[in-house]
Amino acid sequence: MKKLLKISVLIGMTFFLGCSSDGGGTPSISEITLTTTTPQLVGGVNITSGGHASKNINTYYSGVCYSTSPGPTILSNTVISTSLSNTDFASSIVVSELGSTYYMKAYIQDPSTNEVKYGNEVSISVPLSLSTGIVKGISANGFNVDITVGSDLSTNTERGVVYGIGQNPNVGDAGVESFQIASNGAGTFNFNIENYSDVFPNNTYYLRSYAIMGGQYYYGNQQSFKTAGYIGGSGGYVFYDKGETTNGWRYLEAYSSNLLYTSTSTSYSFKYSCNTNFIPGISNEIGTGLENSHLIKNVCNYNNIACAVALDKTYNGQPNGSWFIPSINELKELYKMKIINLTDFGGASILLSSSQSSDIDAFALTIIGTGAGTQLLVSKSSYYQAWPIRRF
Repeated sequence: MKKLLKISVLIGMTFFLGCSSDGGGTPSISEITLTTTTPQLVGGVNITSGGHASKNINTYYSGVCYSTSPGPTILSNTVISTSLSNTDFASSIVVSELGSTYYMKAYIQDPSTNEVKYGNEVSISVPLSLSTGIVKGISANGFNVDITVGSDLSTNTERGVVYGIGQNPNVGDAGVESFQIASNGAGTFNFNIENYSDVFPNNTYYLRSYAIMGGQYYYGNQQSFKTAGYIGGSGGYVFYDKGETTNGWRYLEAYSSNLLYTSTSTSYSFKYSCNTNFIPGISNEIGTGLENSHLIKNVCNYNNIACAVALDKTYNGQPNGSWFIPSINELKELYKMKIINLTDFGGASILLSSSQSSDIDAFALTIIGTGAGTQLLVSKSSYYQAWPIRRF
């Protein structure tokens, strides 16, 4: 009897070992340890990752799930494995969000029960190889911006900017405008728009750069800006925004009326200067009207000289020295207020600038009639209307 009992125990042990997964067959998902492989960035726009299983998983579904937020699952984004060899598999993720961190986990799924097992979470940061610069030169109907396309996107088939009144605009969205920049390739490119049908005054817009490569849209960082054409702190329209504060100012605001000798005067015509000398240091550029006006006043501090009178004004709570006569390029920006019917400049036919052409001629701008908005030369000794502005 003792001998028979020993044989029975040996038979039972053999049967138990024979049923173990180590003997072949499909391992249960709970028996498998899954490790996510270290991700690699390929060409700047593809991530390779995968998994390693402790047992043969040929009968399981396998792949990688990913997200730009921690804790991805197969309900996030999923790519199935493109190769599988018993215990190892690999997948490739196409990057869609540049400048983001991608989180991923390897997974396997039992096709008979849909049970899922995940590997450890790993992450990789994707550089922002497409960037949107600060929006600058903002008027009531236009702006300009630089975009930089990195070498990872050098084989793009299109690049440009997209903007709208909603955040994170995409090409093709309703109410969104997109403009292609000529040619393709990598580098830094300037985009300038002046459009009276797509850009409106006193509106906040959101803008992103974009590029298309391999049929995939890639977007740069978002910038926001507000178009000019709103009332400033001194009661006049803000007509220009540099986009950033440099040299102590960012905005240009126009006074609400033309330049007068006094608050009760009806005389409003002035000369450019008191002589026919060329005044060194005078500029045409935006941001130089104040300096121009001081240079002219230093030579001709008289009450019939536009720049001298403007600098002496204390309009709307601003101290004297705040208001000045715009340079010719500032005056061109100011003229856009007439195009969009925000001001008529008191019916003036010509407005004087603080810029000069020669020892006898200054620059002015035609305001009404044929050629409105046209730059012209006027005699420094003749009388014209002027419109004060300030910067802040």
